Amino acid sequence: MERFEDVYKESDDFHNDQEDMFPAYIDGVDTTCAPYCPSSANRIYRALSMVNVQPSDHVMDMGSGDGRVCAAAVGEFNAARAVGIETEDYLIEKSWELAKRIMPQDKLDRLEFIQGDFLAPSLASTIKDPRLSVIFLYLLPEFNHLYKDFLIEHYERGTRIVSFTFDLKDIKELQLQQRDELEGIFIYQKLKQ
Repeated sequence: MERFEDVYKESDDFHNDQEDMFPAYIDGVDTTCAPYCPSSANRIYRALSMVNVQPSDHVMDMGSGDGRVCAAAVGEFNAARAVGIETEDYLIEKSWELAKRIMPQDKLDRLEFIQGDFLAPSLASTIKDPRLSVIFLYLLPEFNHLYKDFLIEHYERGTRIVSFTFDLKDIKELQLQQRDELEGIFIYQKLKQ
């Protein structure tokens, strides 16, 4: 098996070599709520460590891109399960391709990548799964209102919510517990009373 850092650095190098540094803005690529901007391996490790992912955790990444958050959660932090939801078919294919390079079959069996719109009724049972304990997202702030009720529902159950780059301060019901301003990591968790 190859190392997580090496496989995803290679993927980063490919994206960095592209003429257009923001390929998500190309015609025909769906950037409904956020452009595809992959996080570095270091940033992902930092976020997974900050949110303290454990073997009992069920992780979901909204807009999973090339699957690196899910792959690291299961492959490096041994999460029970991780599901990534992504609108782009080619990124779902890339997610599986990269994950297969870094983990054995028993861990691959704990991964799921779903192509679809997060708000589609067909994904309701996936996004409402009561076992979800950590949710990752990268959303442009102007779209937070679309996910507000979903995030509050999970937050109230004790789910840890990790937002990359943009904080969720406009969702007043969520309480920020940790942040790394330099890496753009914001963690929301309801404290037990």
